[in-house]
Amino acid sequence: SLTGTRTITKVDWTSYQYTADSSADSDAIGGGSNVLSTKNIPYHIIYPHVQTLIPDNTSIDAGIKSTTGKSFAGTETAFQKSSSYQNIIINEDNIGEVTHLIANSNSETVELGSNIKSLDLSIQLSTLDSNVSPMIDMQRTSASLIGHIIDKQDSAATSGFNVPINFVNETQPAGSSSASRHIMSPVTLDQDAVGLKIITSANRPSAADFLVYYRTATGDEVLSDKNWVYLPEETNNPSDENPNVFREYRYLAGGTGGNLSAFTQFQVKIVMRSTNSAKVPVFKDLRVIALSV
Repeated sequence: SLTGTRTITKVDWTSYQYTADSSADSDAIGGGSNVLSTKNIPYHIIYPHVQTLIPDNTSIDAGIKSTTGKSFAGTETAFQKSSSYQNIIINEDNIGEVTHLIANSNSETVELGSNIKSLDLSIQLSTLDSNVSPMIDMQRTSASLIGHIIDKQDSAATSGFNVPINFVNETQPAGSSSASRHIMSPVTLDQDAVGLKIITSANRPSAADFLVYYRTATGDEVLSDKNWVYLPEETNNPSDENPNVFREYRYLAGGTGGNLSAFTQFQVKIVMRSTNSAKVPVFKDLRVIALSV
């Protein structure tokens, strides 16, 4: 009832669900290293490793035909194979604009057709001298794939979001379900503070955003038991498709008068979200200032 070809009914960044072909008639616990399943490999950056020898007056040009994937919170159509080769640079990171995937052999046959691969690499050898040629070592040719793990969660089916298998709000003390987060180490102060000023420089594509949370504690309180508090942005920065543009984002907890209850410990969390997992927020620095009166 469990093994065989099954249709995935629900998926998130940690796991997936499917329906067995019959109802259970007893209880059992299993798993471990004996469980095997075919998988597809999503990626957003490809680094083609090609060992070459390129004499003077010769050159090598490369291109790939790739296959699209789907972001967790996106609306892309997966398994769309490129009809022509797109130029790439060997032995360097090549950053994609959308999610791509390397499909397992069964998915390649079902989705793309018999004997059609989800990734093709073409290398063109050229020379201006009939006595020499560039060379490549096919035994040392491979590709490294880099993928971003990011989503944009909601507790119910809402346009522009994805619903995880087990949704846990980011305000909960622990175990929240978002795929991409940065959590600062707790900070202990020598004296009480009543506010926090948070400043970060970030590049944010239009498909992506990020949310800032904080929590505080004092005395004998356990900081890790406290709920997180969402903190809206003070600035109103536009998005940027140019990855080299970083803008300053500012946040103020407690207002200008410092109206938080006095605290001696604090922690900050940034939740990154995107509907196109090839487009993610990037941060250059993070500064947090504890304010006292």
